[in-house]
Amino acid sequence: MPRNFIIIVFEMRIKNIFKKEKTEREAINRIIWDPSLHPEDFEIVFLDRAHGKELEERVNVSEIEVVGDFFNIKGRNAKIPFHRVRKILFRGRIVWERSR
Repeated sequence: MPRNFIIIVFEMRIKNIFKKEKTEREAINRIIWDPSLHPEDFEIVFLDRAHGKELEERVNVSEIEVVGDFFNIKGRNAKIPFHRVRKILFRGRIVWERSR
């Protein structure tokens, strides 16, 4: 079986996993706690409010800690509320996106 086919099937499986996760918190918890998923394969795209501007930033899931209704980026002194999460990417492809 061609390697590209295997990658496509795997990515489709990942995308299907997140169809039942309605909130960003559910999706992030799934990534952290599901032993079949690897947090380093996922990135969170969120809005960062710095200096009066909203900028889109990315952070790898392996670099965060979930604390209540927020997540912290390890090594930074910032609590980011879950409602600022806009997308979750798996190897650069969107697997979860906030409905507008």
